[in-house]
Amino acid sequence: MSLDKRLVGADEIMSWQPGREPDTYFLKLPLEVDGEQMGQSLFVKAYPLHPTQRFSIGIIFEPTICRLDFWLEGIHSNGLTATSEGLSALINGSHYHPWEINKGCVESPNKLFKLQKAVPFTDARQFDSALRWFCGENKILLPPKHTIELPLRTRLI
Repeated sequence: MSLDKRLVGADEIMSWQPGREPDTYFLKLPLEVDGEQMGQSLFVKAYPLHPTQRFSIGIIFEPTICRLDFWLEGIHSNGLTATSEGLSALINGSHYHPWEINKGCVESPNKLFKLQKAVPFTDARQFDSALRWFCGENKILLPPKHTIELPLRTRLI
């Protein structure tokens, strides 16, 4: 995570894929470190039919190792030990799951782990600003003229 990463294909036409959940879309772009791609990816999950702007941005390093959940109505609980760790017990609204506070949750490389801890996110109000913040926070070099945009609504709700 400490190395600079280049986002491959961020300046090309994006191809959103249907997500696993109904009415969601998924975009995955490879990350390159020192000129090599070793399986790490940046992902964006979009909810274009949600009444307010909702999306997640994360890094997949088998499994997801950090994630920004942009959702004004979202609620996240950090668990019973949150306050002793300097975290809010409950977060209302958008939040960020940084690797630094979640890496201690990894029990073994073979066991799937969940991003359990988060901090409030209030640094952006729109997708492009949130994407730029996330990339900056995680040392991902995002081209200034990238073409990553959320998909448009496909139908009226």
